[in-house]
Amino acid sequence: MLSPALASASQGDAATTPGTVDATPVARPSDTRRRFFAIEANAVVTREMLPTSLLGFDAALAFGNDTFALRAGGALMGAASFRLAANEVSNILGYGLLDACASKNTRQHRVRMCLGGELGGWKHLWQGGGRPDQDQSLHAAGTLKGDYRYRFTRNFGMLFGVGISIPAVGPQFRGRDDVGRATPVLIPGPVTGSLRIGGTFGFG
Repeated sequence: MLSPALASASQGDAATTPGTVDATPVARPSDTRRRFFAIEANAVVTREMLPTSLLGFDAALAFGNDTFALRAGGALMGAASFRLAANEVSNILGYGLLDACASKNTRQHRVRMCLGGELGGWKHLWQGGGRPDQDQSLHAAGTLKGDYRYRFTRNFGMLFGVGISIPAVGPQFRGRDDVGRATPVLIPGPVTGSLRIGGTFGFG
C-alpha cells in the first residue's frame, strides 16, 4: 500500500529538484508593437488653395510601431502663374510638417490615418505693369491625411494617399493696377484637398 505513495512523492521531489529544466514550450503573444523607422517621399497635387493647382513633393521620417507613429518632414510646392489685376503672379510654398498617425497592418497591407499640422511660408513672384502688394506670406494649417501602403519587400512599399488641409494663415495678398488701385484680397479656400503617390523605405 505504501508503494504508490512513495512513487508519487519521488516524482514530486524530482520535479522540484534544483537544476532541472522544464522543457514545456511557453506560448508568446504575437509582437504587434514592432518598432520601425522609415523614409517616405511623395509627389503631391493640391487644389483649392490658389486659383491654380500646386504641384510638388514632400518627404518625412516616420518612426514608431505597427499601430502608432510620428511623421516629421517638409514639403516644397509650386503653382503656375495666374492674373491678379495688372500682374501675373506665380507662387512657391515651403513648409515643415508633423503628423501623429494610427495604422492597421495586415500582411503586405497597411491603412493609416494621420492628424497633424504645417508651418512655413510663401514666396510670390510678380510680373506685369502693376504694383505688387507683398512678396512673402506665412503659411499655417491643420491637416487630416489617410494613406494605403502596399509592401513589396520587407523594407520597400508604395504609398497612395489623400488629405485635407484647413489653412489658418494663407496667401492673403492682393495686386494693384497701373494707377495703384487695390484688388480684393485673395485668400485660400476654407478647405483644400491633396492627392499623394510615393514610396517608403523602412528599417525594423
